[in-house]
Amino acid sequence: MKQHFIKVLLASMLLVIAPLASAIVTAEDAIPEDILSLLPSDDGSSDAASEEAEFLAEFAEDDDSGEALSNADVEVVIMSDDDDASDSTSNSNASTGAGGPAGGNSASSGSNGIQVASLDGIPQDILDLLQEVFGDGDGGDKGDAGNGGDEGDGGDEGGEGISNVITDDLVWQYDETAFNSDFYDRNGNGPALQATITQADLPSMSLRDIRRQGALMYTTPFRHADGHGDGPGINPNDPTTENGSGDGDGILGNTGRPTLQGNGTWLRLNGLDTQTCLECHGVIDNSVIPAILGVGGQAGISASPFFNSRNADIDDSDGNSLEKLGIAAFDGRAINPPKNLGMGGVELAGMEISRRLNRISSLASRLAQRADRRVRLPLVAKGINFGDIIAKRNGDLDTSLVEGVDGDLVIRPFGRKGEFDTIRGFDTGAMAFHIGMQSVDEFGPGDPDGDGIEDELTTGEMSALHIFLTTSERPFQQKLSTDEQRRGKRIFNRIGCTGCHKPTINTRSPVLEYRITGGGVIDPDQEPYFSVDLSSDVPEGARFETNSRGGIKVPIFSDYKRHNMGSRLAESFHALETPDCDNEVSGTEITNCNFITMKLWGLADTAPYLHDGRALTVFEAIAFHGGEAQRVRDRFLGLSKGGQNALLAYLGTLKNPVDPNQDVLNQVQLGPN
Repeated sequence: MKQHFIKVLLASMLLVIAPLASAIVTAEDAIPEDILSLLPSDDGSSDAASEEAEFLAEFAEDDDSGEALSNADVEVVIMSDDDDASDSTSNSNASTGAGGPAGGNSASSGSNGIQVASLDGIPQDILDLLQEVFGDGDGGDKGDAGNGGDEGDGGDEGGEGISNVITDDLVWQYDETAFNSDFYDRNGNGPALQATITQADLPSMSLRDIRRQGALMYTTPFRHADGHGDGPGINPNDPTTENGSGDGDGILGNTGRPTLQGNGTWLRLNGLDTQTCLECHGVIDNSVIPAILGVGGQAGISASPFFNSRNADIDDSDGNSLEKLGIAAFDGRAINPPKNLGMGGVELAGMEISRRLNRISSLASRLAQRADRRVRLPLVAKGINFGDIIAKRNGDLDTSLVEGVDGDLVIRPFGRKGEFDTIRGFDTGAMAFHIGMQSVDEFGPGDPDGDGIEDELTTGEMSALHIFLTTSERPFQQKLSTDEQRRGKRIFNRIGCTGCHKPTINTRSPVLEYRITGGGVIDPDQEPYFSVDLSSDVPEGARFETNSRGGIKVPIFSDYKRHNMGSRLAESFHALETPDCDNEVSGTEITNCNFITMKLWGLADTAPYLHDGRALTVFEAIAFHGGEAQRVRDRFLGLSKGGQNALLAYLGTLKNPVDPNQDVLNQVQLGPN
């Protein structure tokens, strides 16, 4: 079909908008007639039109990238009705032993069992169970002193006493009445999190106090008394469906997960794999021996979680053909835990990109309706190209040309697949999946998993964790001090690494605002409950350098996009034996071949590499690149040994902070186990 394109160089478009005699004045000599016809009329009566014209000017003059947009970068395309053959309807938009108890009474001589009625501190219903289980013995030798106190009364040829060992029979009967406050009212058996806060507490707290509470949330090894685990209110016949809905968020919460050998606590291959965030994020520097530990780092392979696996072919039973030999088929997602540092800058820049992309899509929709024809606009934000958005004549949006982001144009920089727009959203799912701790934000108040613990994670506690992580120290780049490092930087730019690993993202504002999201997409119209200036309010090591516009520089080395990385790195999530990377459509769903661009800051200290930790060195990580990164990878492998070493020396300057979060880390003594 014949297409009619009118190309407009927005970078050179000069819109001067001023309310002169209630009129909007434009530099008409810079705007083609086709665009002028879509802009407000001279009477300036439309506020919406005025805002649109103002945004066109903003879009044209400044993209936060620090570079002028070229003719090849930006275009507005007005298309006739028959320009596009497809009328796409796609829109934008987880032993017993001998002895009576100390201080208690033993059985009398010749009895057939024991008397348990005076066991100190044991609820009566449990005493009845103990009597039923152990009270029919055949008598025995004189009992020894018990375990529970100074010294118990001896038994005169009494029956077997009770030790602190919990027998299987007792556990099975006790399950009916366990998981209640009486069960946890024991020294060392109570909650590990010794102080909790509510959302109402935050306004009266300093940033340091909030960070201290967030650090407790991050480092506390949660116990059953805190709510650890799924609890008995689960469906054991449904071990993998997320929230019973299959919505893909990975939060299992109140669904049935079996546990290893029925131990009631751990699973490992589908969550329930840790007690605390720190277990998976506790290595700050893996480039030295021994490694340096710290709060907020990454982890070694032994701490890798396995997300939503259903099957694992450990004995290689599928290795009966050459192409499958040596492949332990696995239908889940193996995750190499990343560091949790500098998250405030990551989140702020992502929010600003999301806002811009959605403003562009809104502009395209309004233009299309006014022109009564299709309109295509480039989705360019902070120098990053996210493809094009097409608006139909009725204003509906076609996202088929969107690249590297979902059709709703919301940037989600957290998670290897780019699943979460805020670290709070990630944490809500991680707490439920890895620890079995349910947040009120996601699951509501009460006790949805039936373990006797209500409101396992309050809104205030999740807020404190969110603020702690987004105000923690950030990775940094050392000064390039050698000719080899400086040469490596030039090579990094020349062979195209910066196409995805953009060294710096600039923001317009230094202020990060916090809103309660419940794990969902943020609502920018919601009133923030807290805010911090990332250039001044936060601890010194967490401060970002300001840019010329008053925002901050985020030295992230990422473009916030998902990319198809080819078959070498493809997963086999949920039994796709041969992922077809060539036919996966980025921007419509999170696929086996697509991964969000890794943030390279801190790279030198964070081995192993890639999403599943398969690369033990930076060289190996580059060599595994494929798909959209194939050409750049081939250029790197084609360099001389000296050129490769220079680039690796440059990447070796990307370091983690030495001792993060020391301002709020005070050791808290837990009760005895």
